[in-house]
Amino acid sequence: MPEHQTNDAIRSVSRAGLFPLGPCPIDNIAGIWKMTRPPGFACTCRSTPGHLIQLILRGSYTLVANGRRYRLKPNDLFVFHETEHVEWIGGRDTVVYYSVAFYARRLAPLPIDRRRITAPPRLRRDLRELYRLSMARLPHERQRMRLYAVLLRIVAQVYGDPHRHDRIVHESEPWWDVEQRIRERKLYHVRLDELSRLCHRSRSTIARSCRRALNVSPFERIRAIRMEEARGMLLYSDRTVTEIADALGYGRMHEFSREFRRCFGMPPSEFARCACTGGRA
Repeated sequence: MPEHQTNDAIRSVSRAGLFPLGPCPIDNIAGIWKMTRPPGFACTCRSTPGHLIQLILRGSYTLVANGRRYRLKPNDLFVFHETEHVEWIGGRDTVVYYSVAFYARRLAPLPIDRRRITAPPRLRRDLRELYRLSMARLPHERQRMRLYAVLLRIVAQVYGDPHRHDRIVHESEPWWDVEQRIRERKLYHVRLDELSRLCHRSRSTIARSCRRALNVSPFERIRAIRMEEARGMLLYSDRTVTEIADALGYGRMHEFSREFRRCFGMPPSEFARCACTGGRA
């Protein structure tokens, strides 16, 4: 190759990069914890918004999520996505586990039949390293870069199998595109035929995709989104319960209260009082 062409090629590579990174798939890290649950612990709750990874270190318990029952034991890793309804049923064991919550809008969620995996040694080491880094006293920027580097390794191992990722995206994309529009436009009482027109997909395609991604109907998923929005407003806004009911499209206050109680075990007024006083809700 002539010298001037070689120089042009070098300049082109230096500008574009051999492996341009593009946007980071992880938007931010919400929390990294090492949790301990006593024998007989039981609760019903919702997983954190975004993605949530849990690795069992010691003990075993029964998990009910997305209408399925799992018996989790040491080295089992479970993946949650977007405020899923969860029931923890403890047994005789003390359970110790790592929990990592993060937001990643460009990361397709795993289908429900692939949410539990047996973590290989490297993945267990990376989760241990992630927790150690979160507790270390390092300069902020150095700690942040190392945390994201380790979490990216974990995400690549959990979500990034090239033999299955294309299928994951293909299966999950229709519903998650619909859900993004619901959240962005605050369509908390939208009907399936309205979603069909808005997203240019058939009613049956939307329903099948939602069932495949989350094992619930679109109606159940929209209700869960609505309730999580209500919970967030009660915790983090200064709106009254009546104003929140109006914002979420409830025609009658008692309808909002009944649905909130069914989801969280108490009426919204009591939940708001617990939040204000620091009580457990």
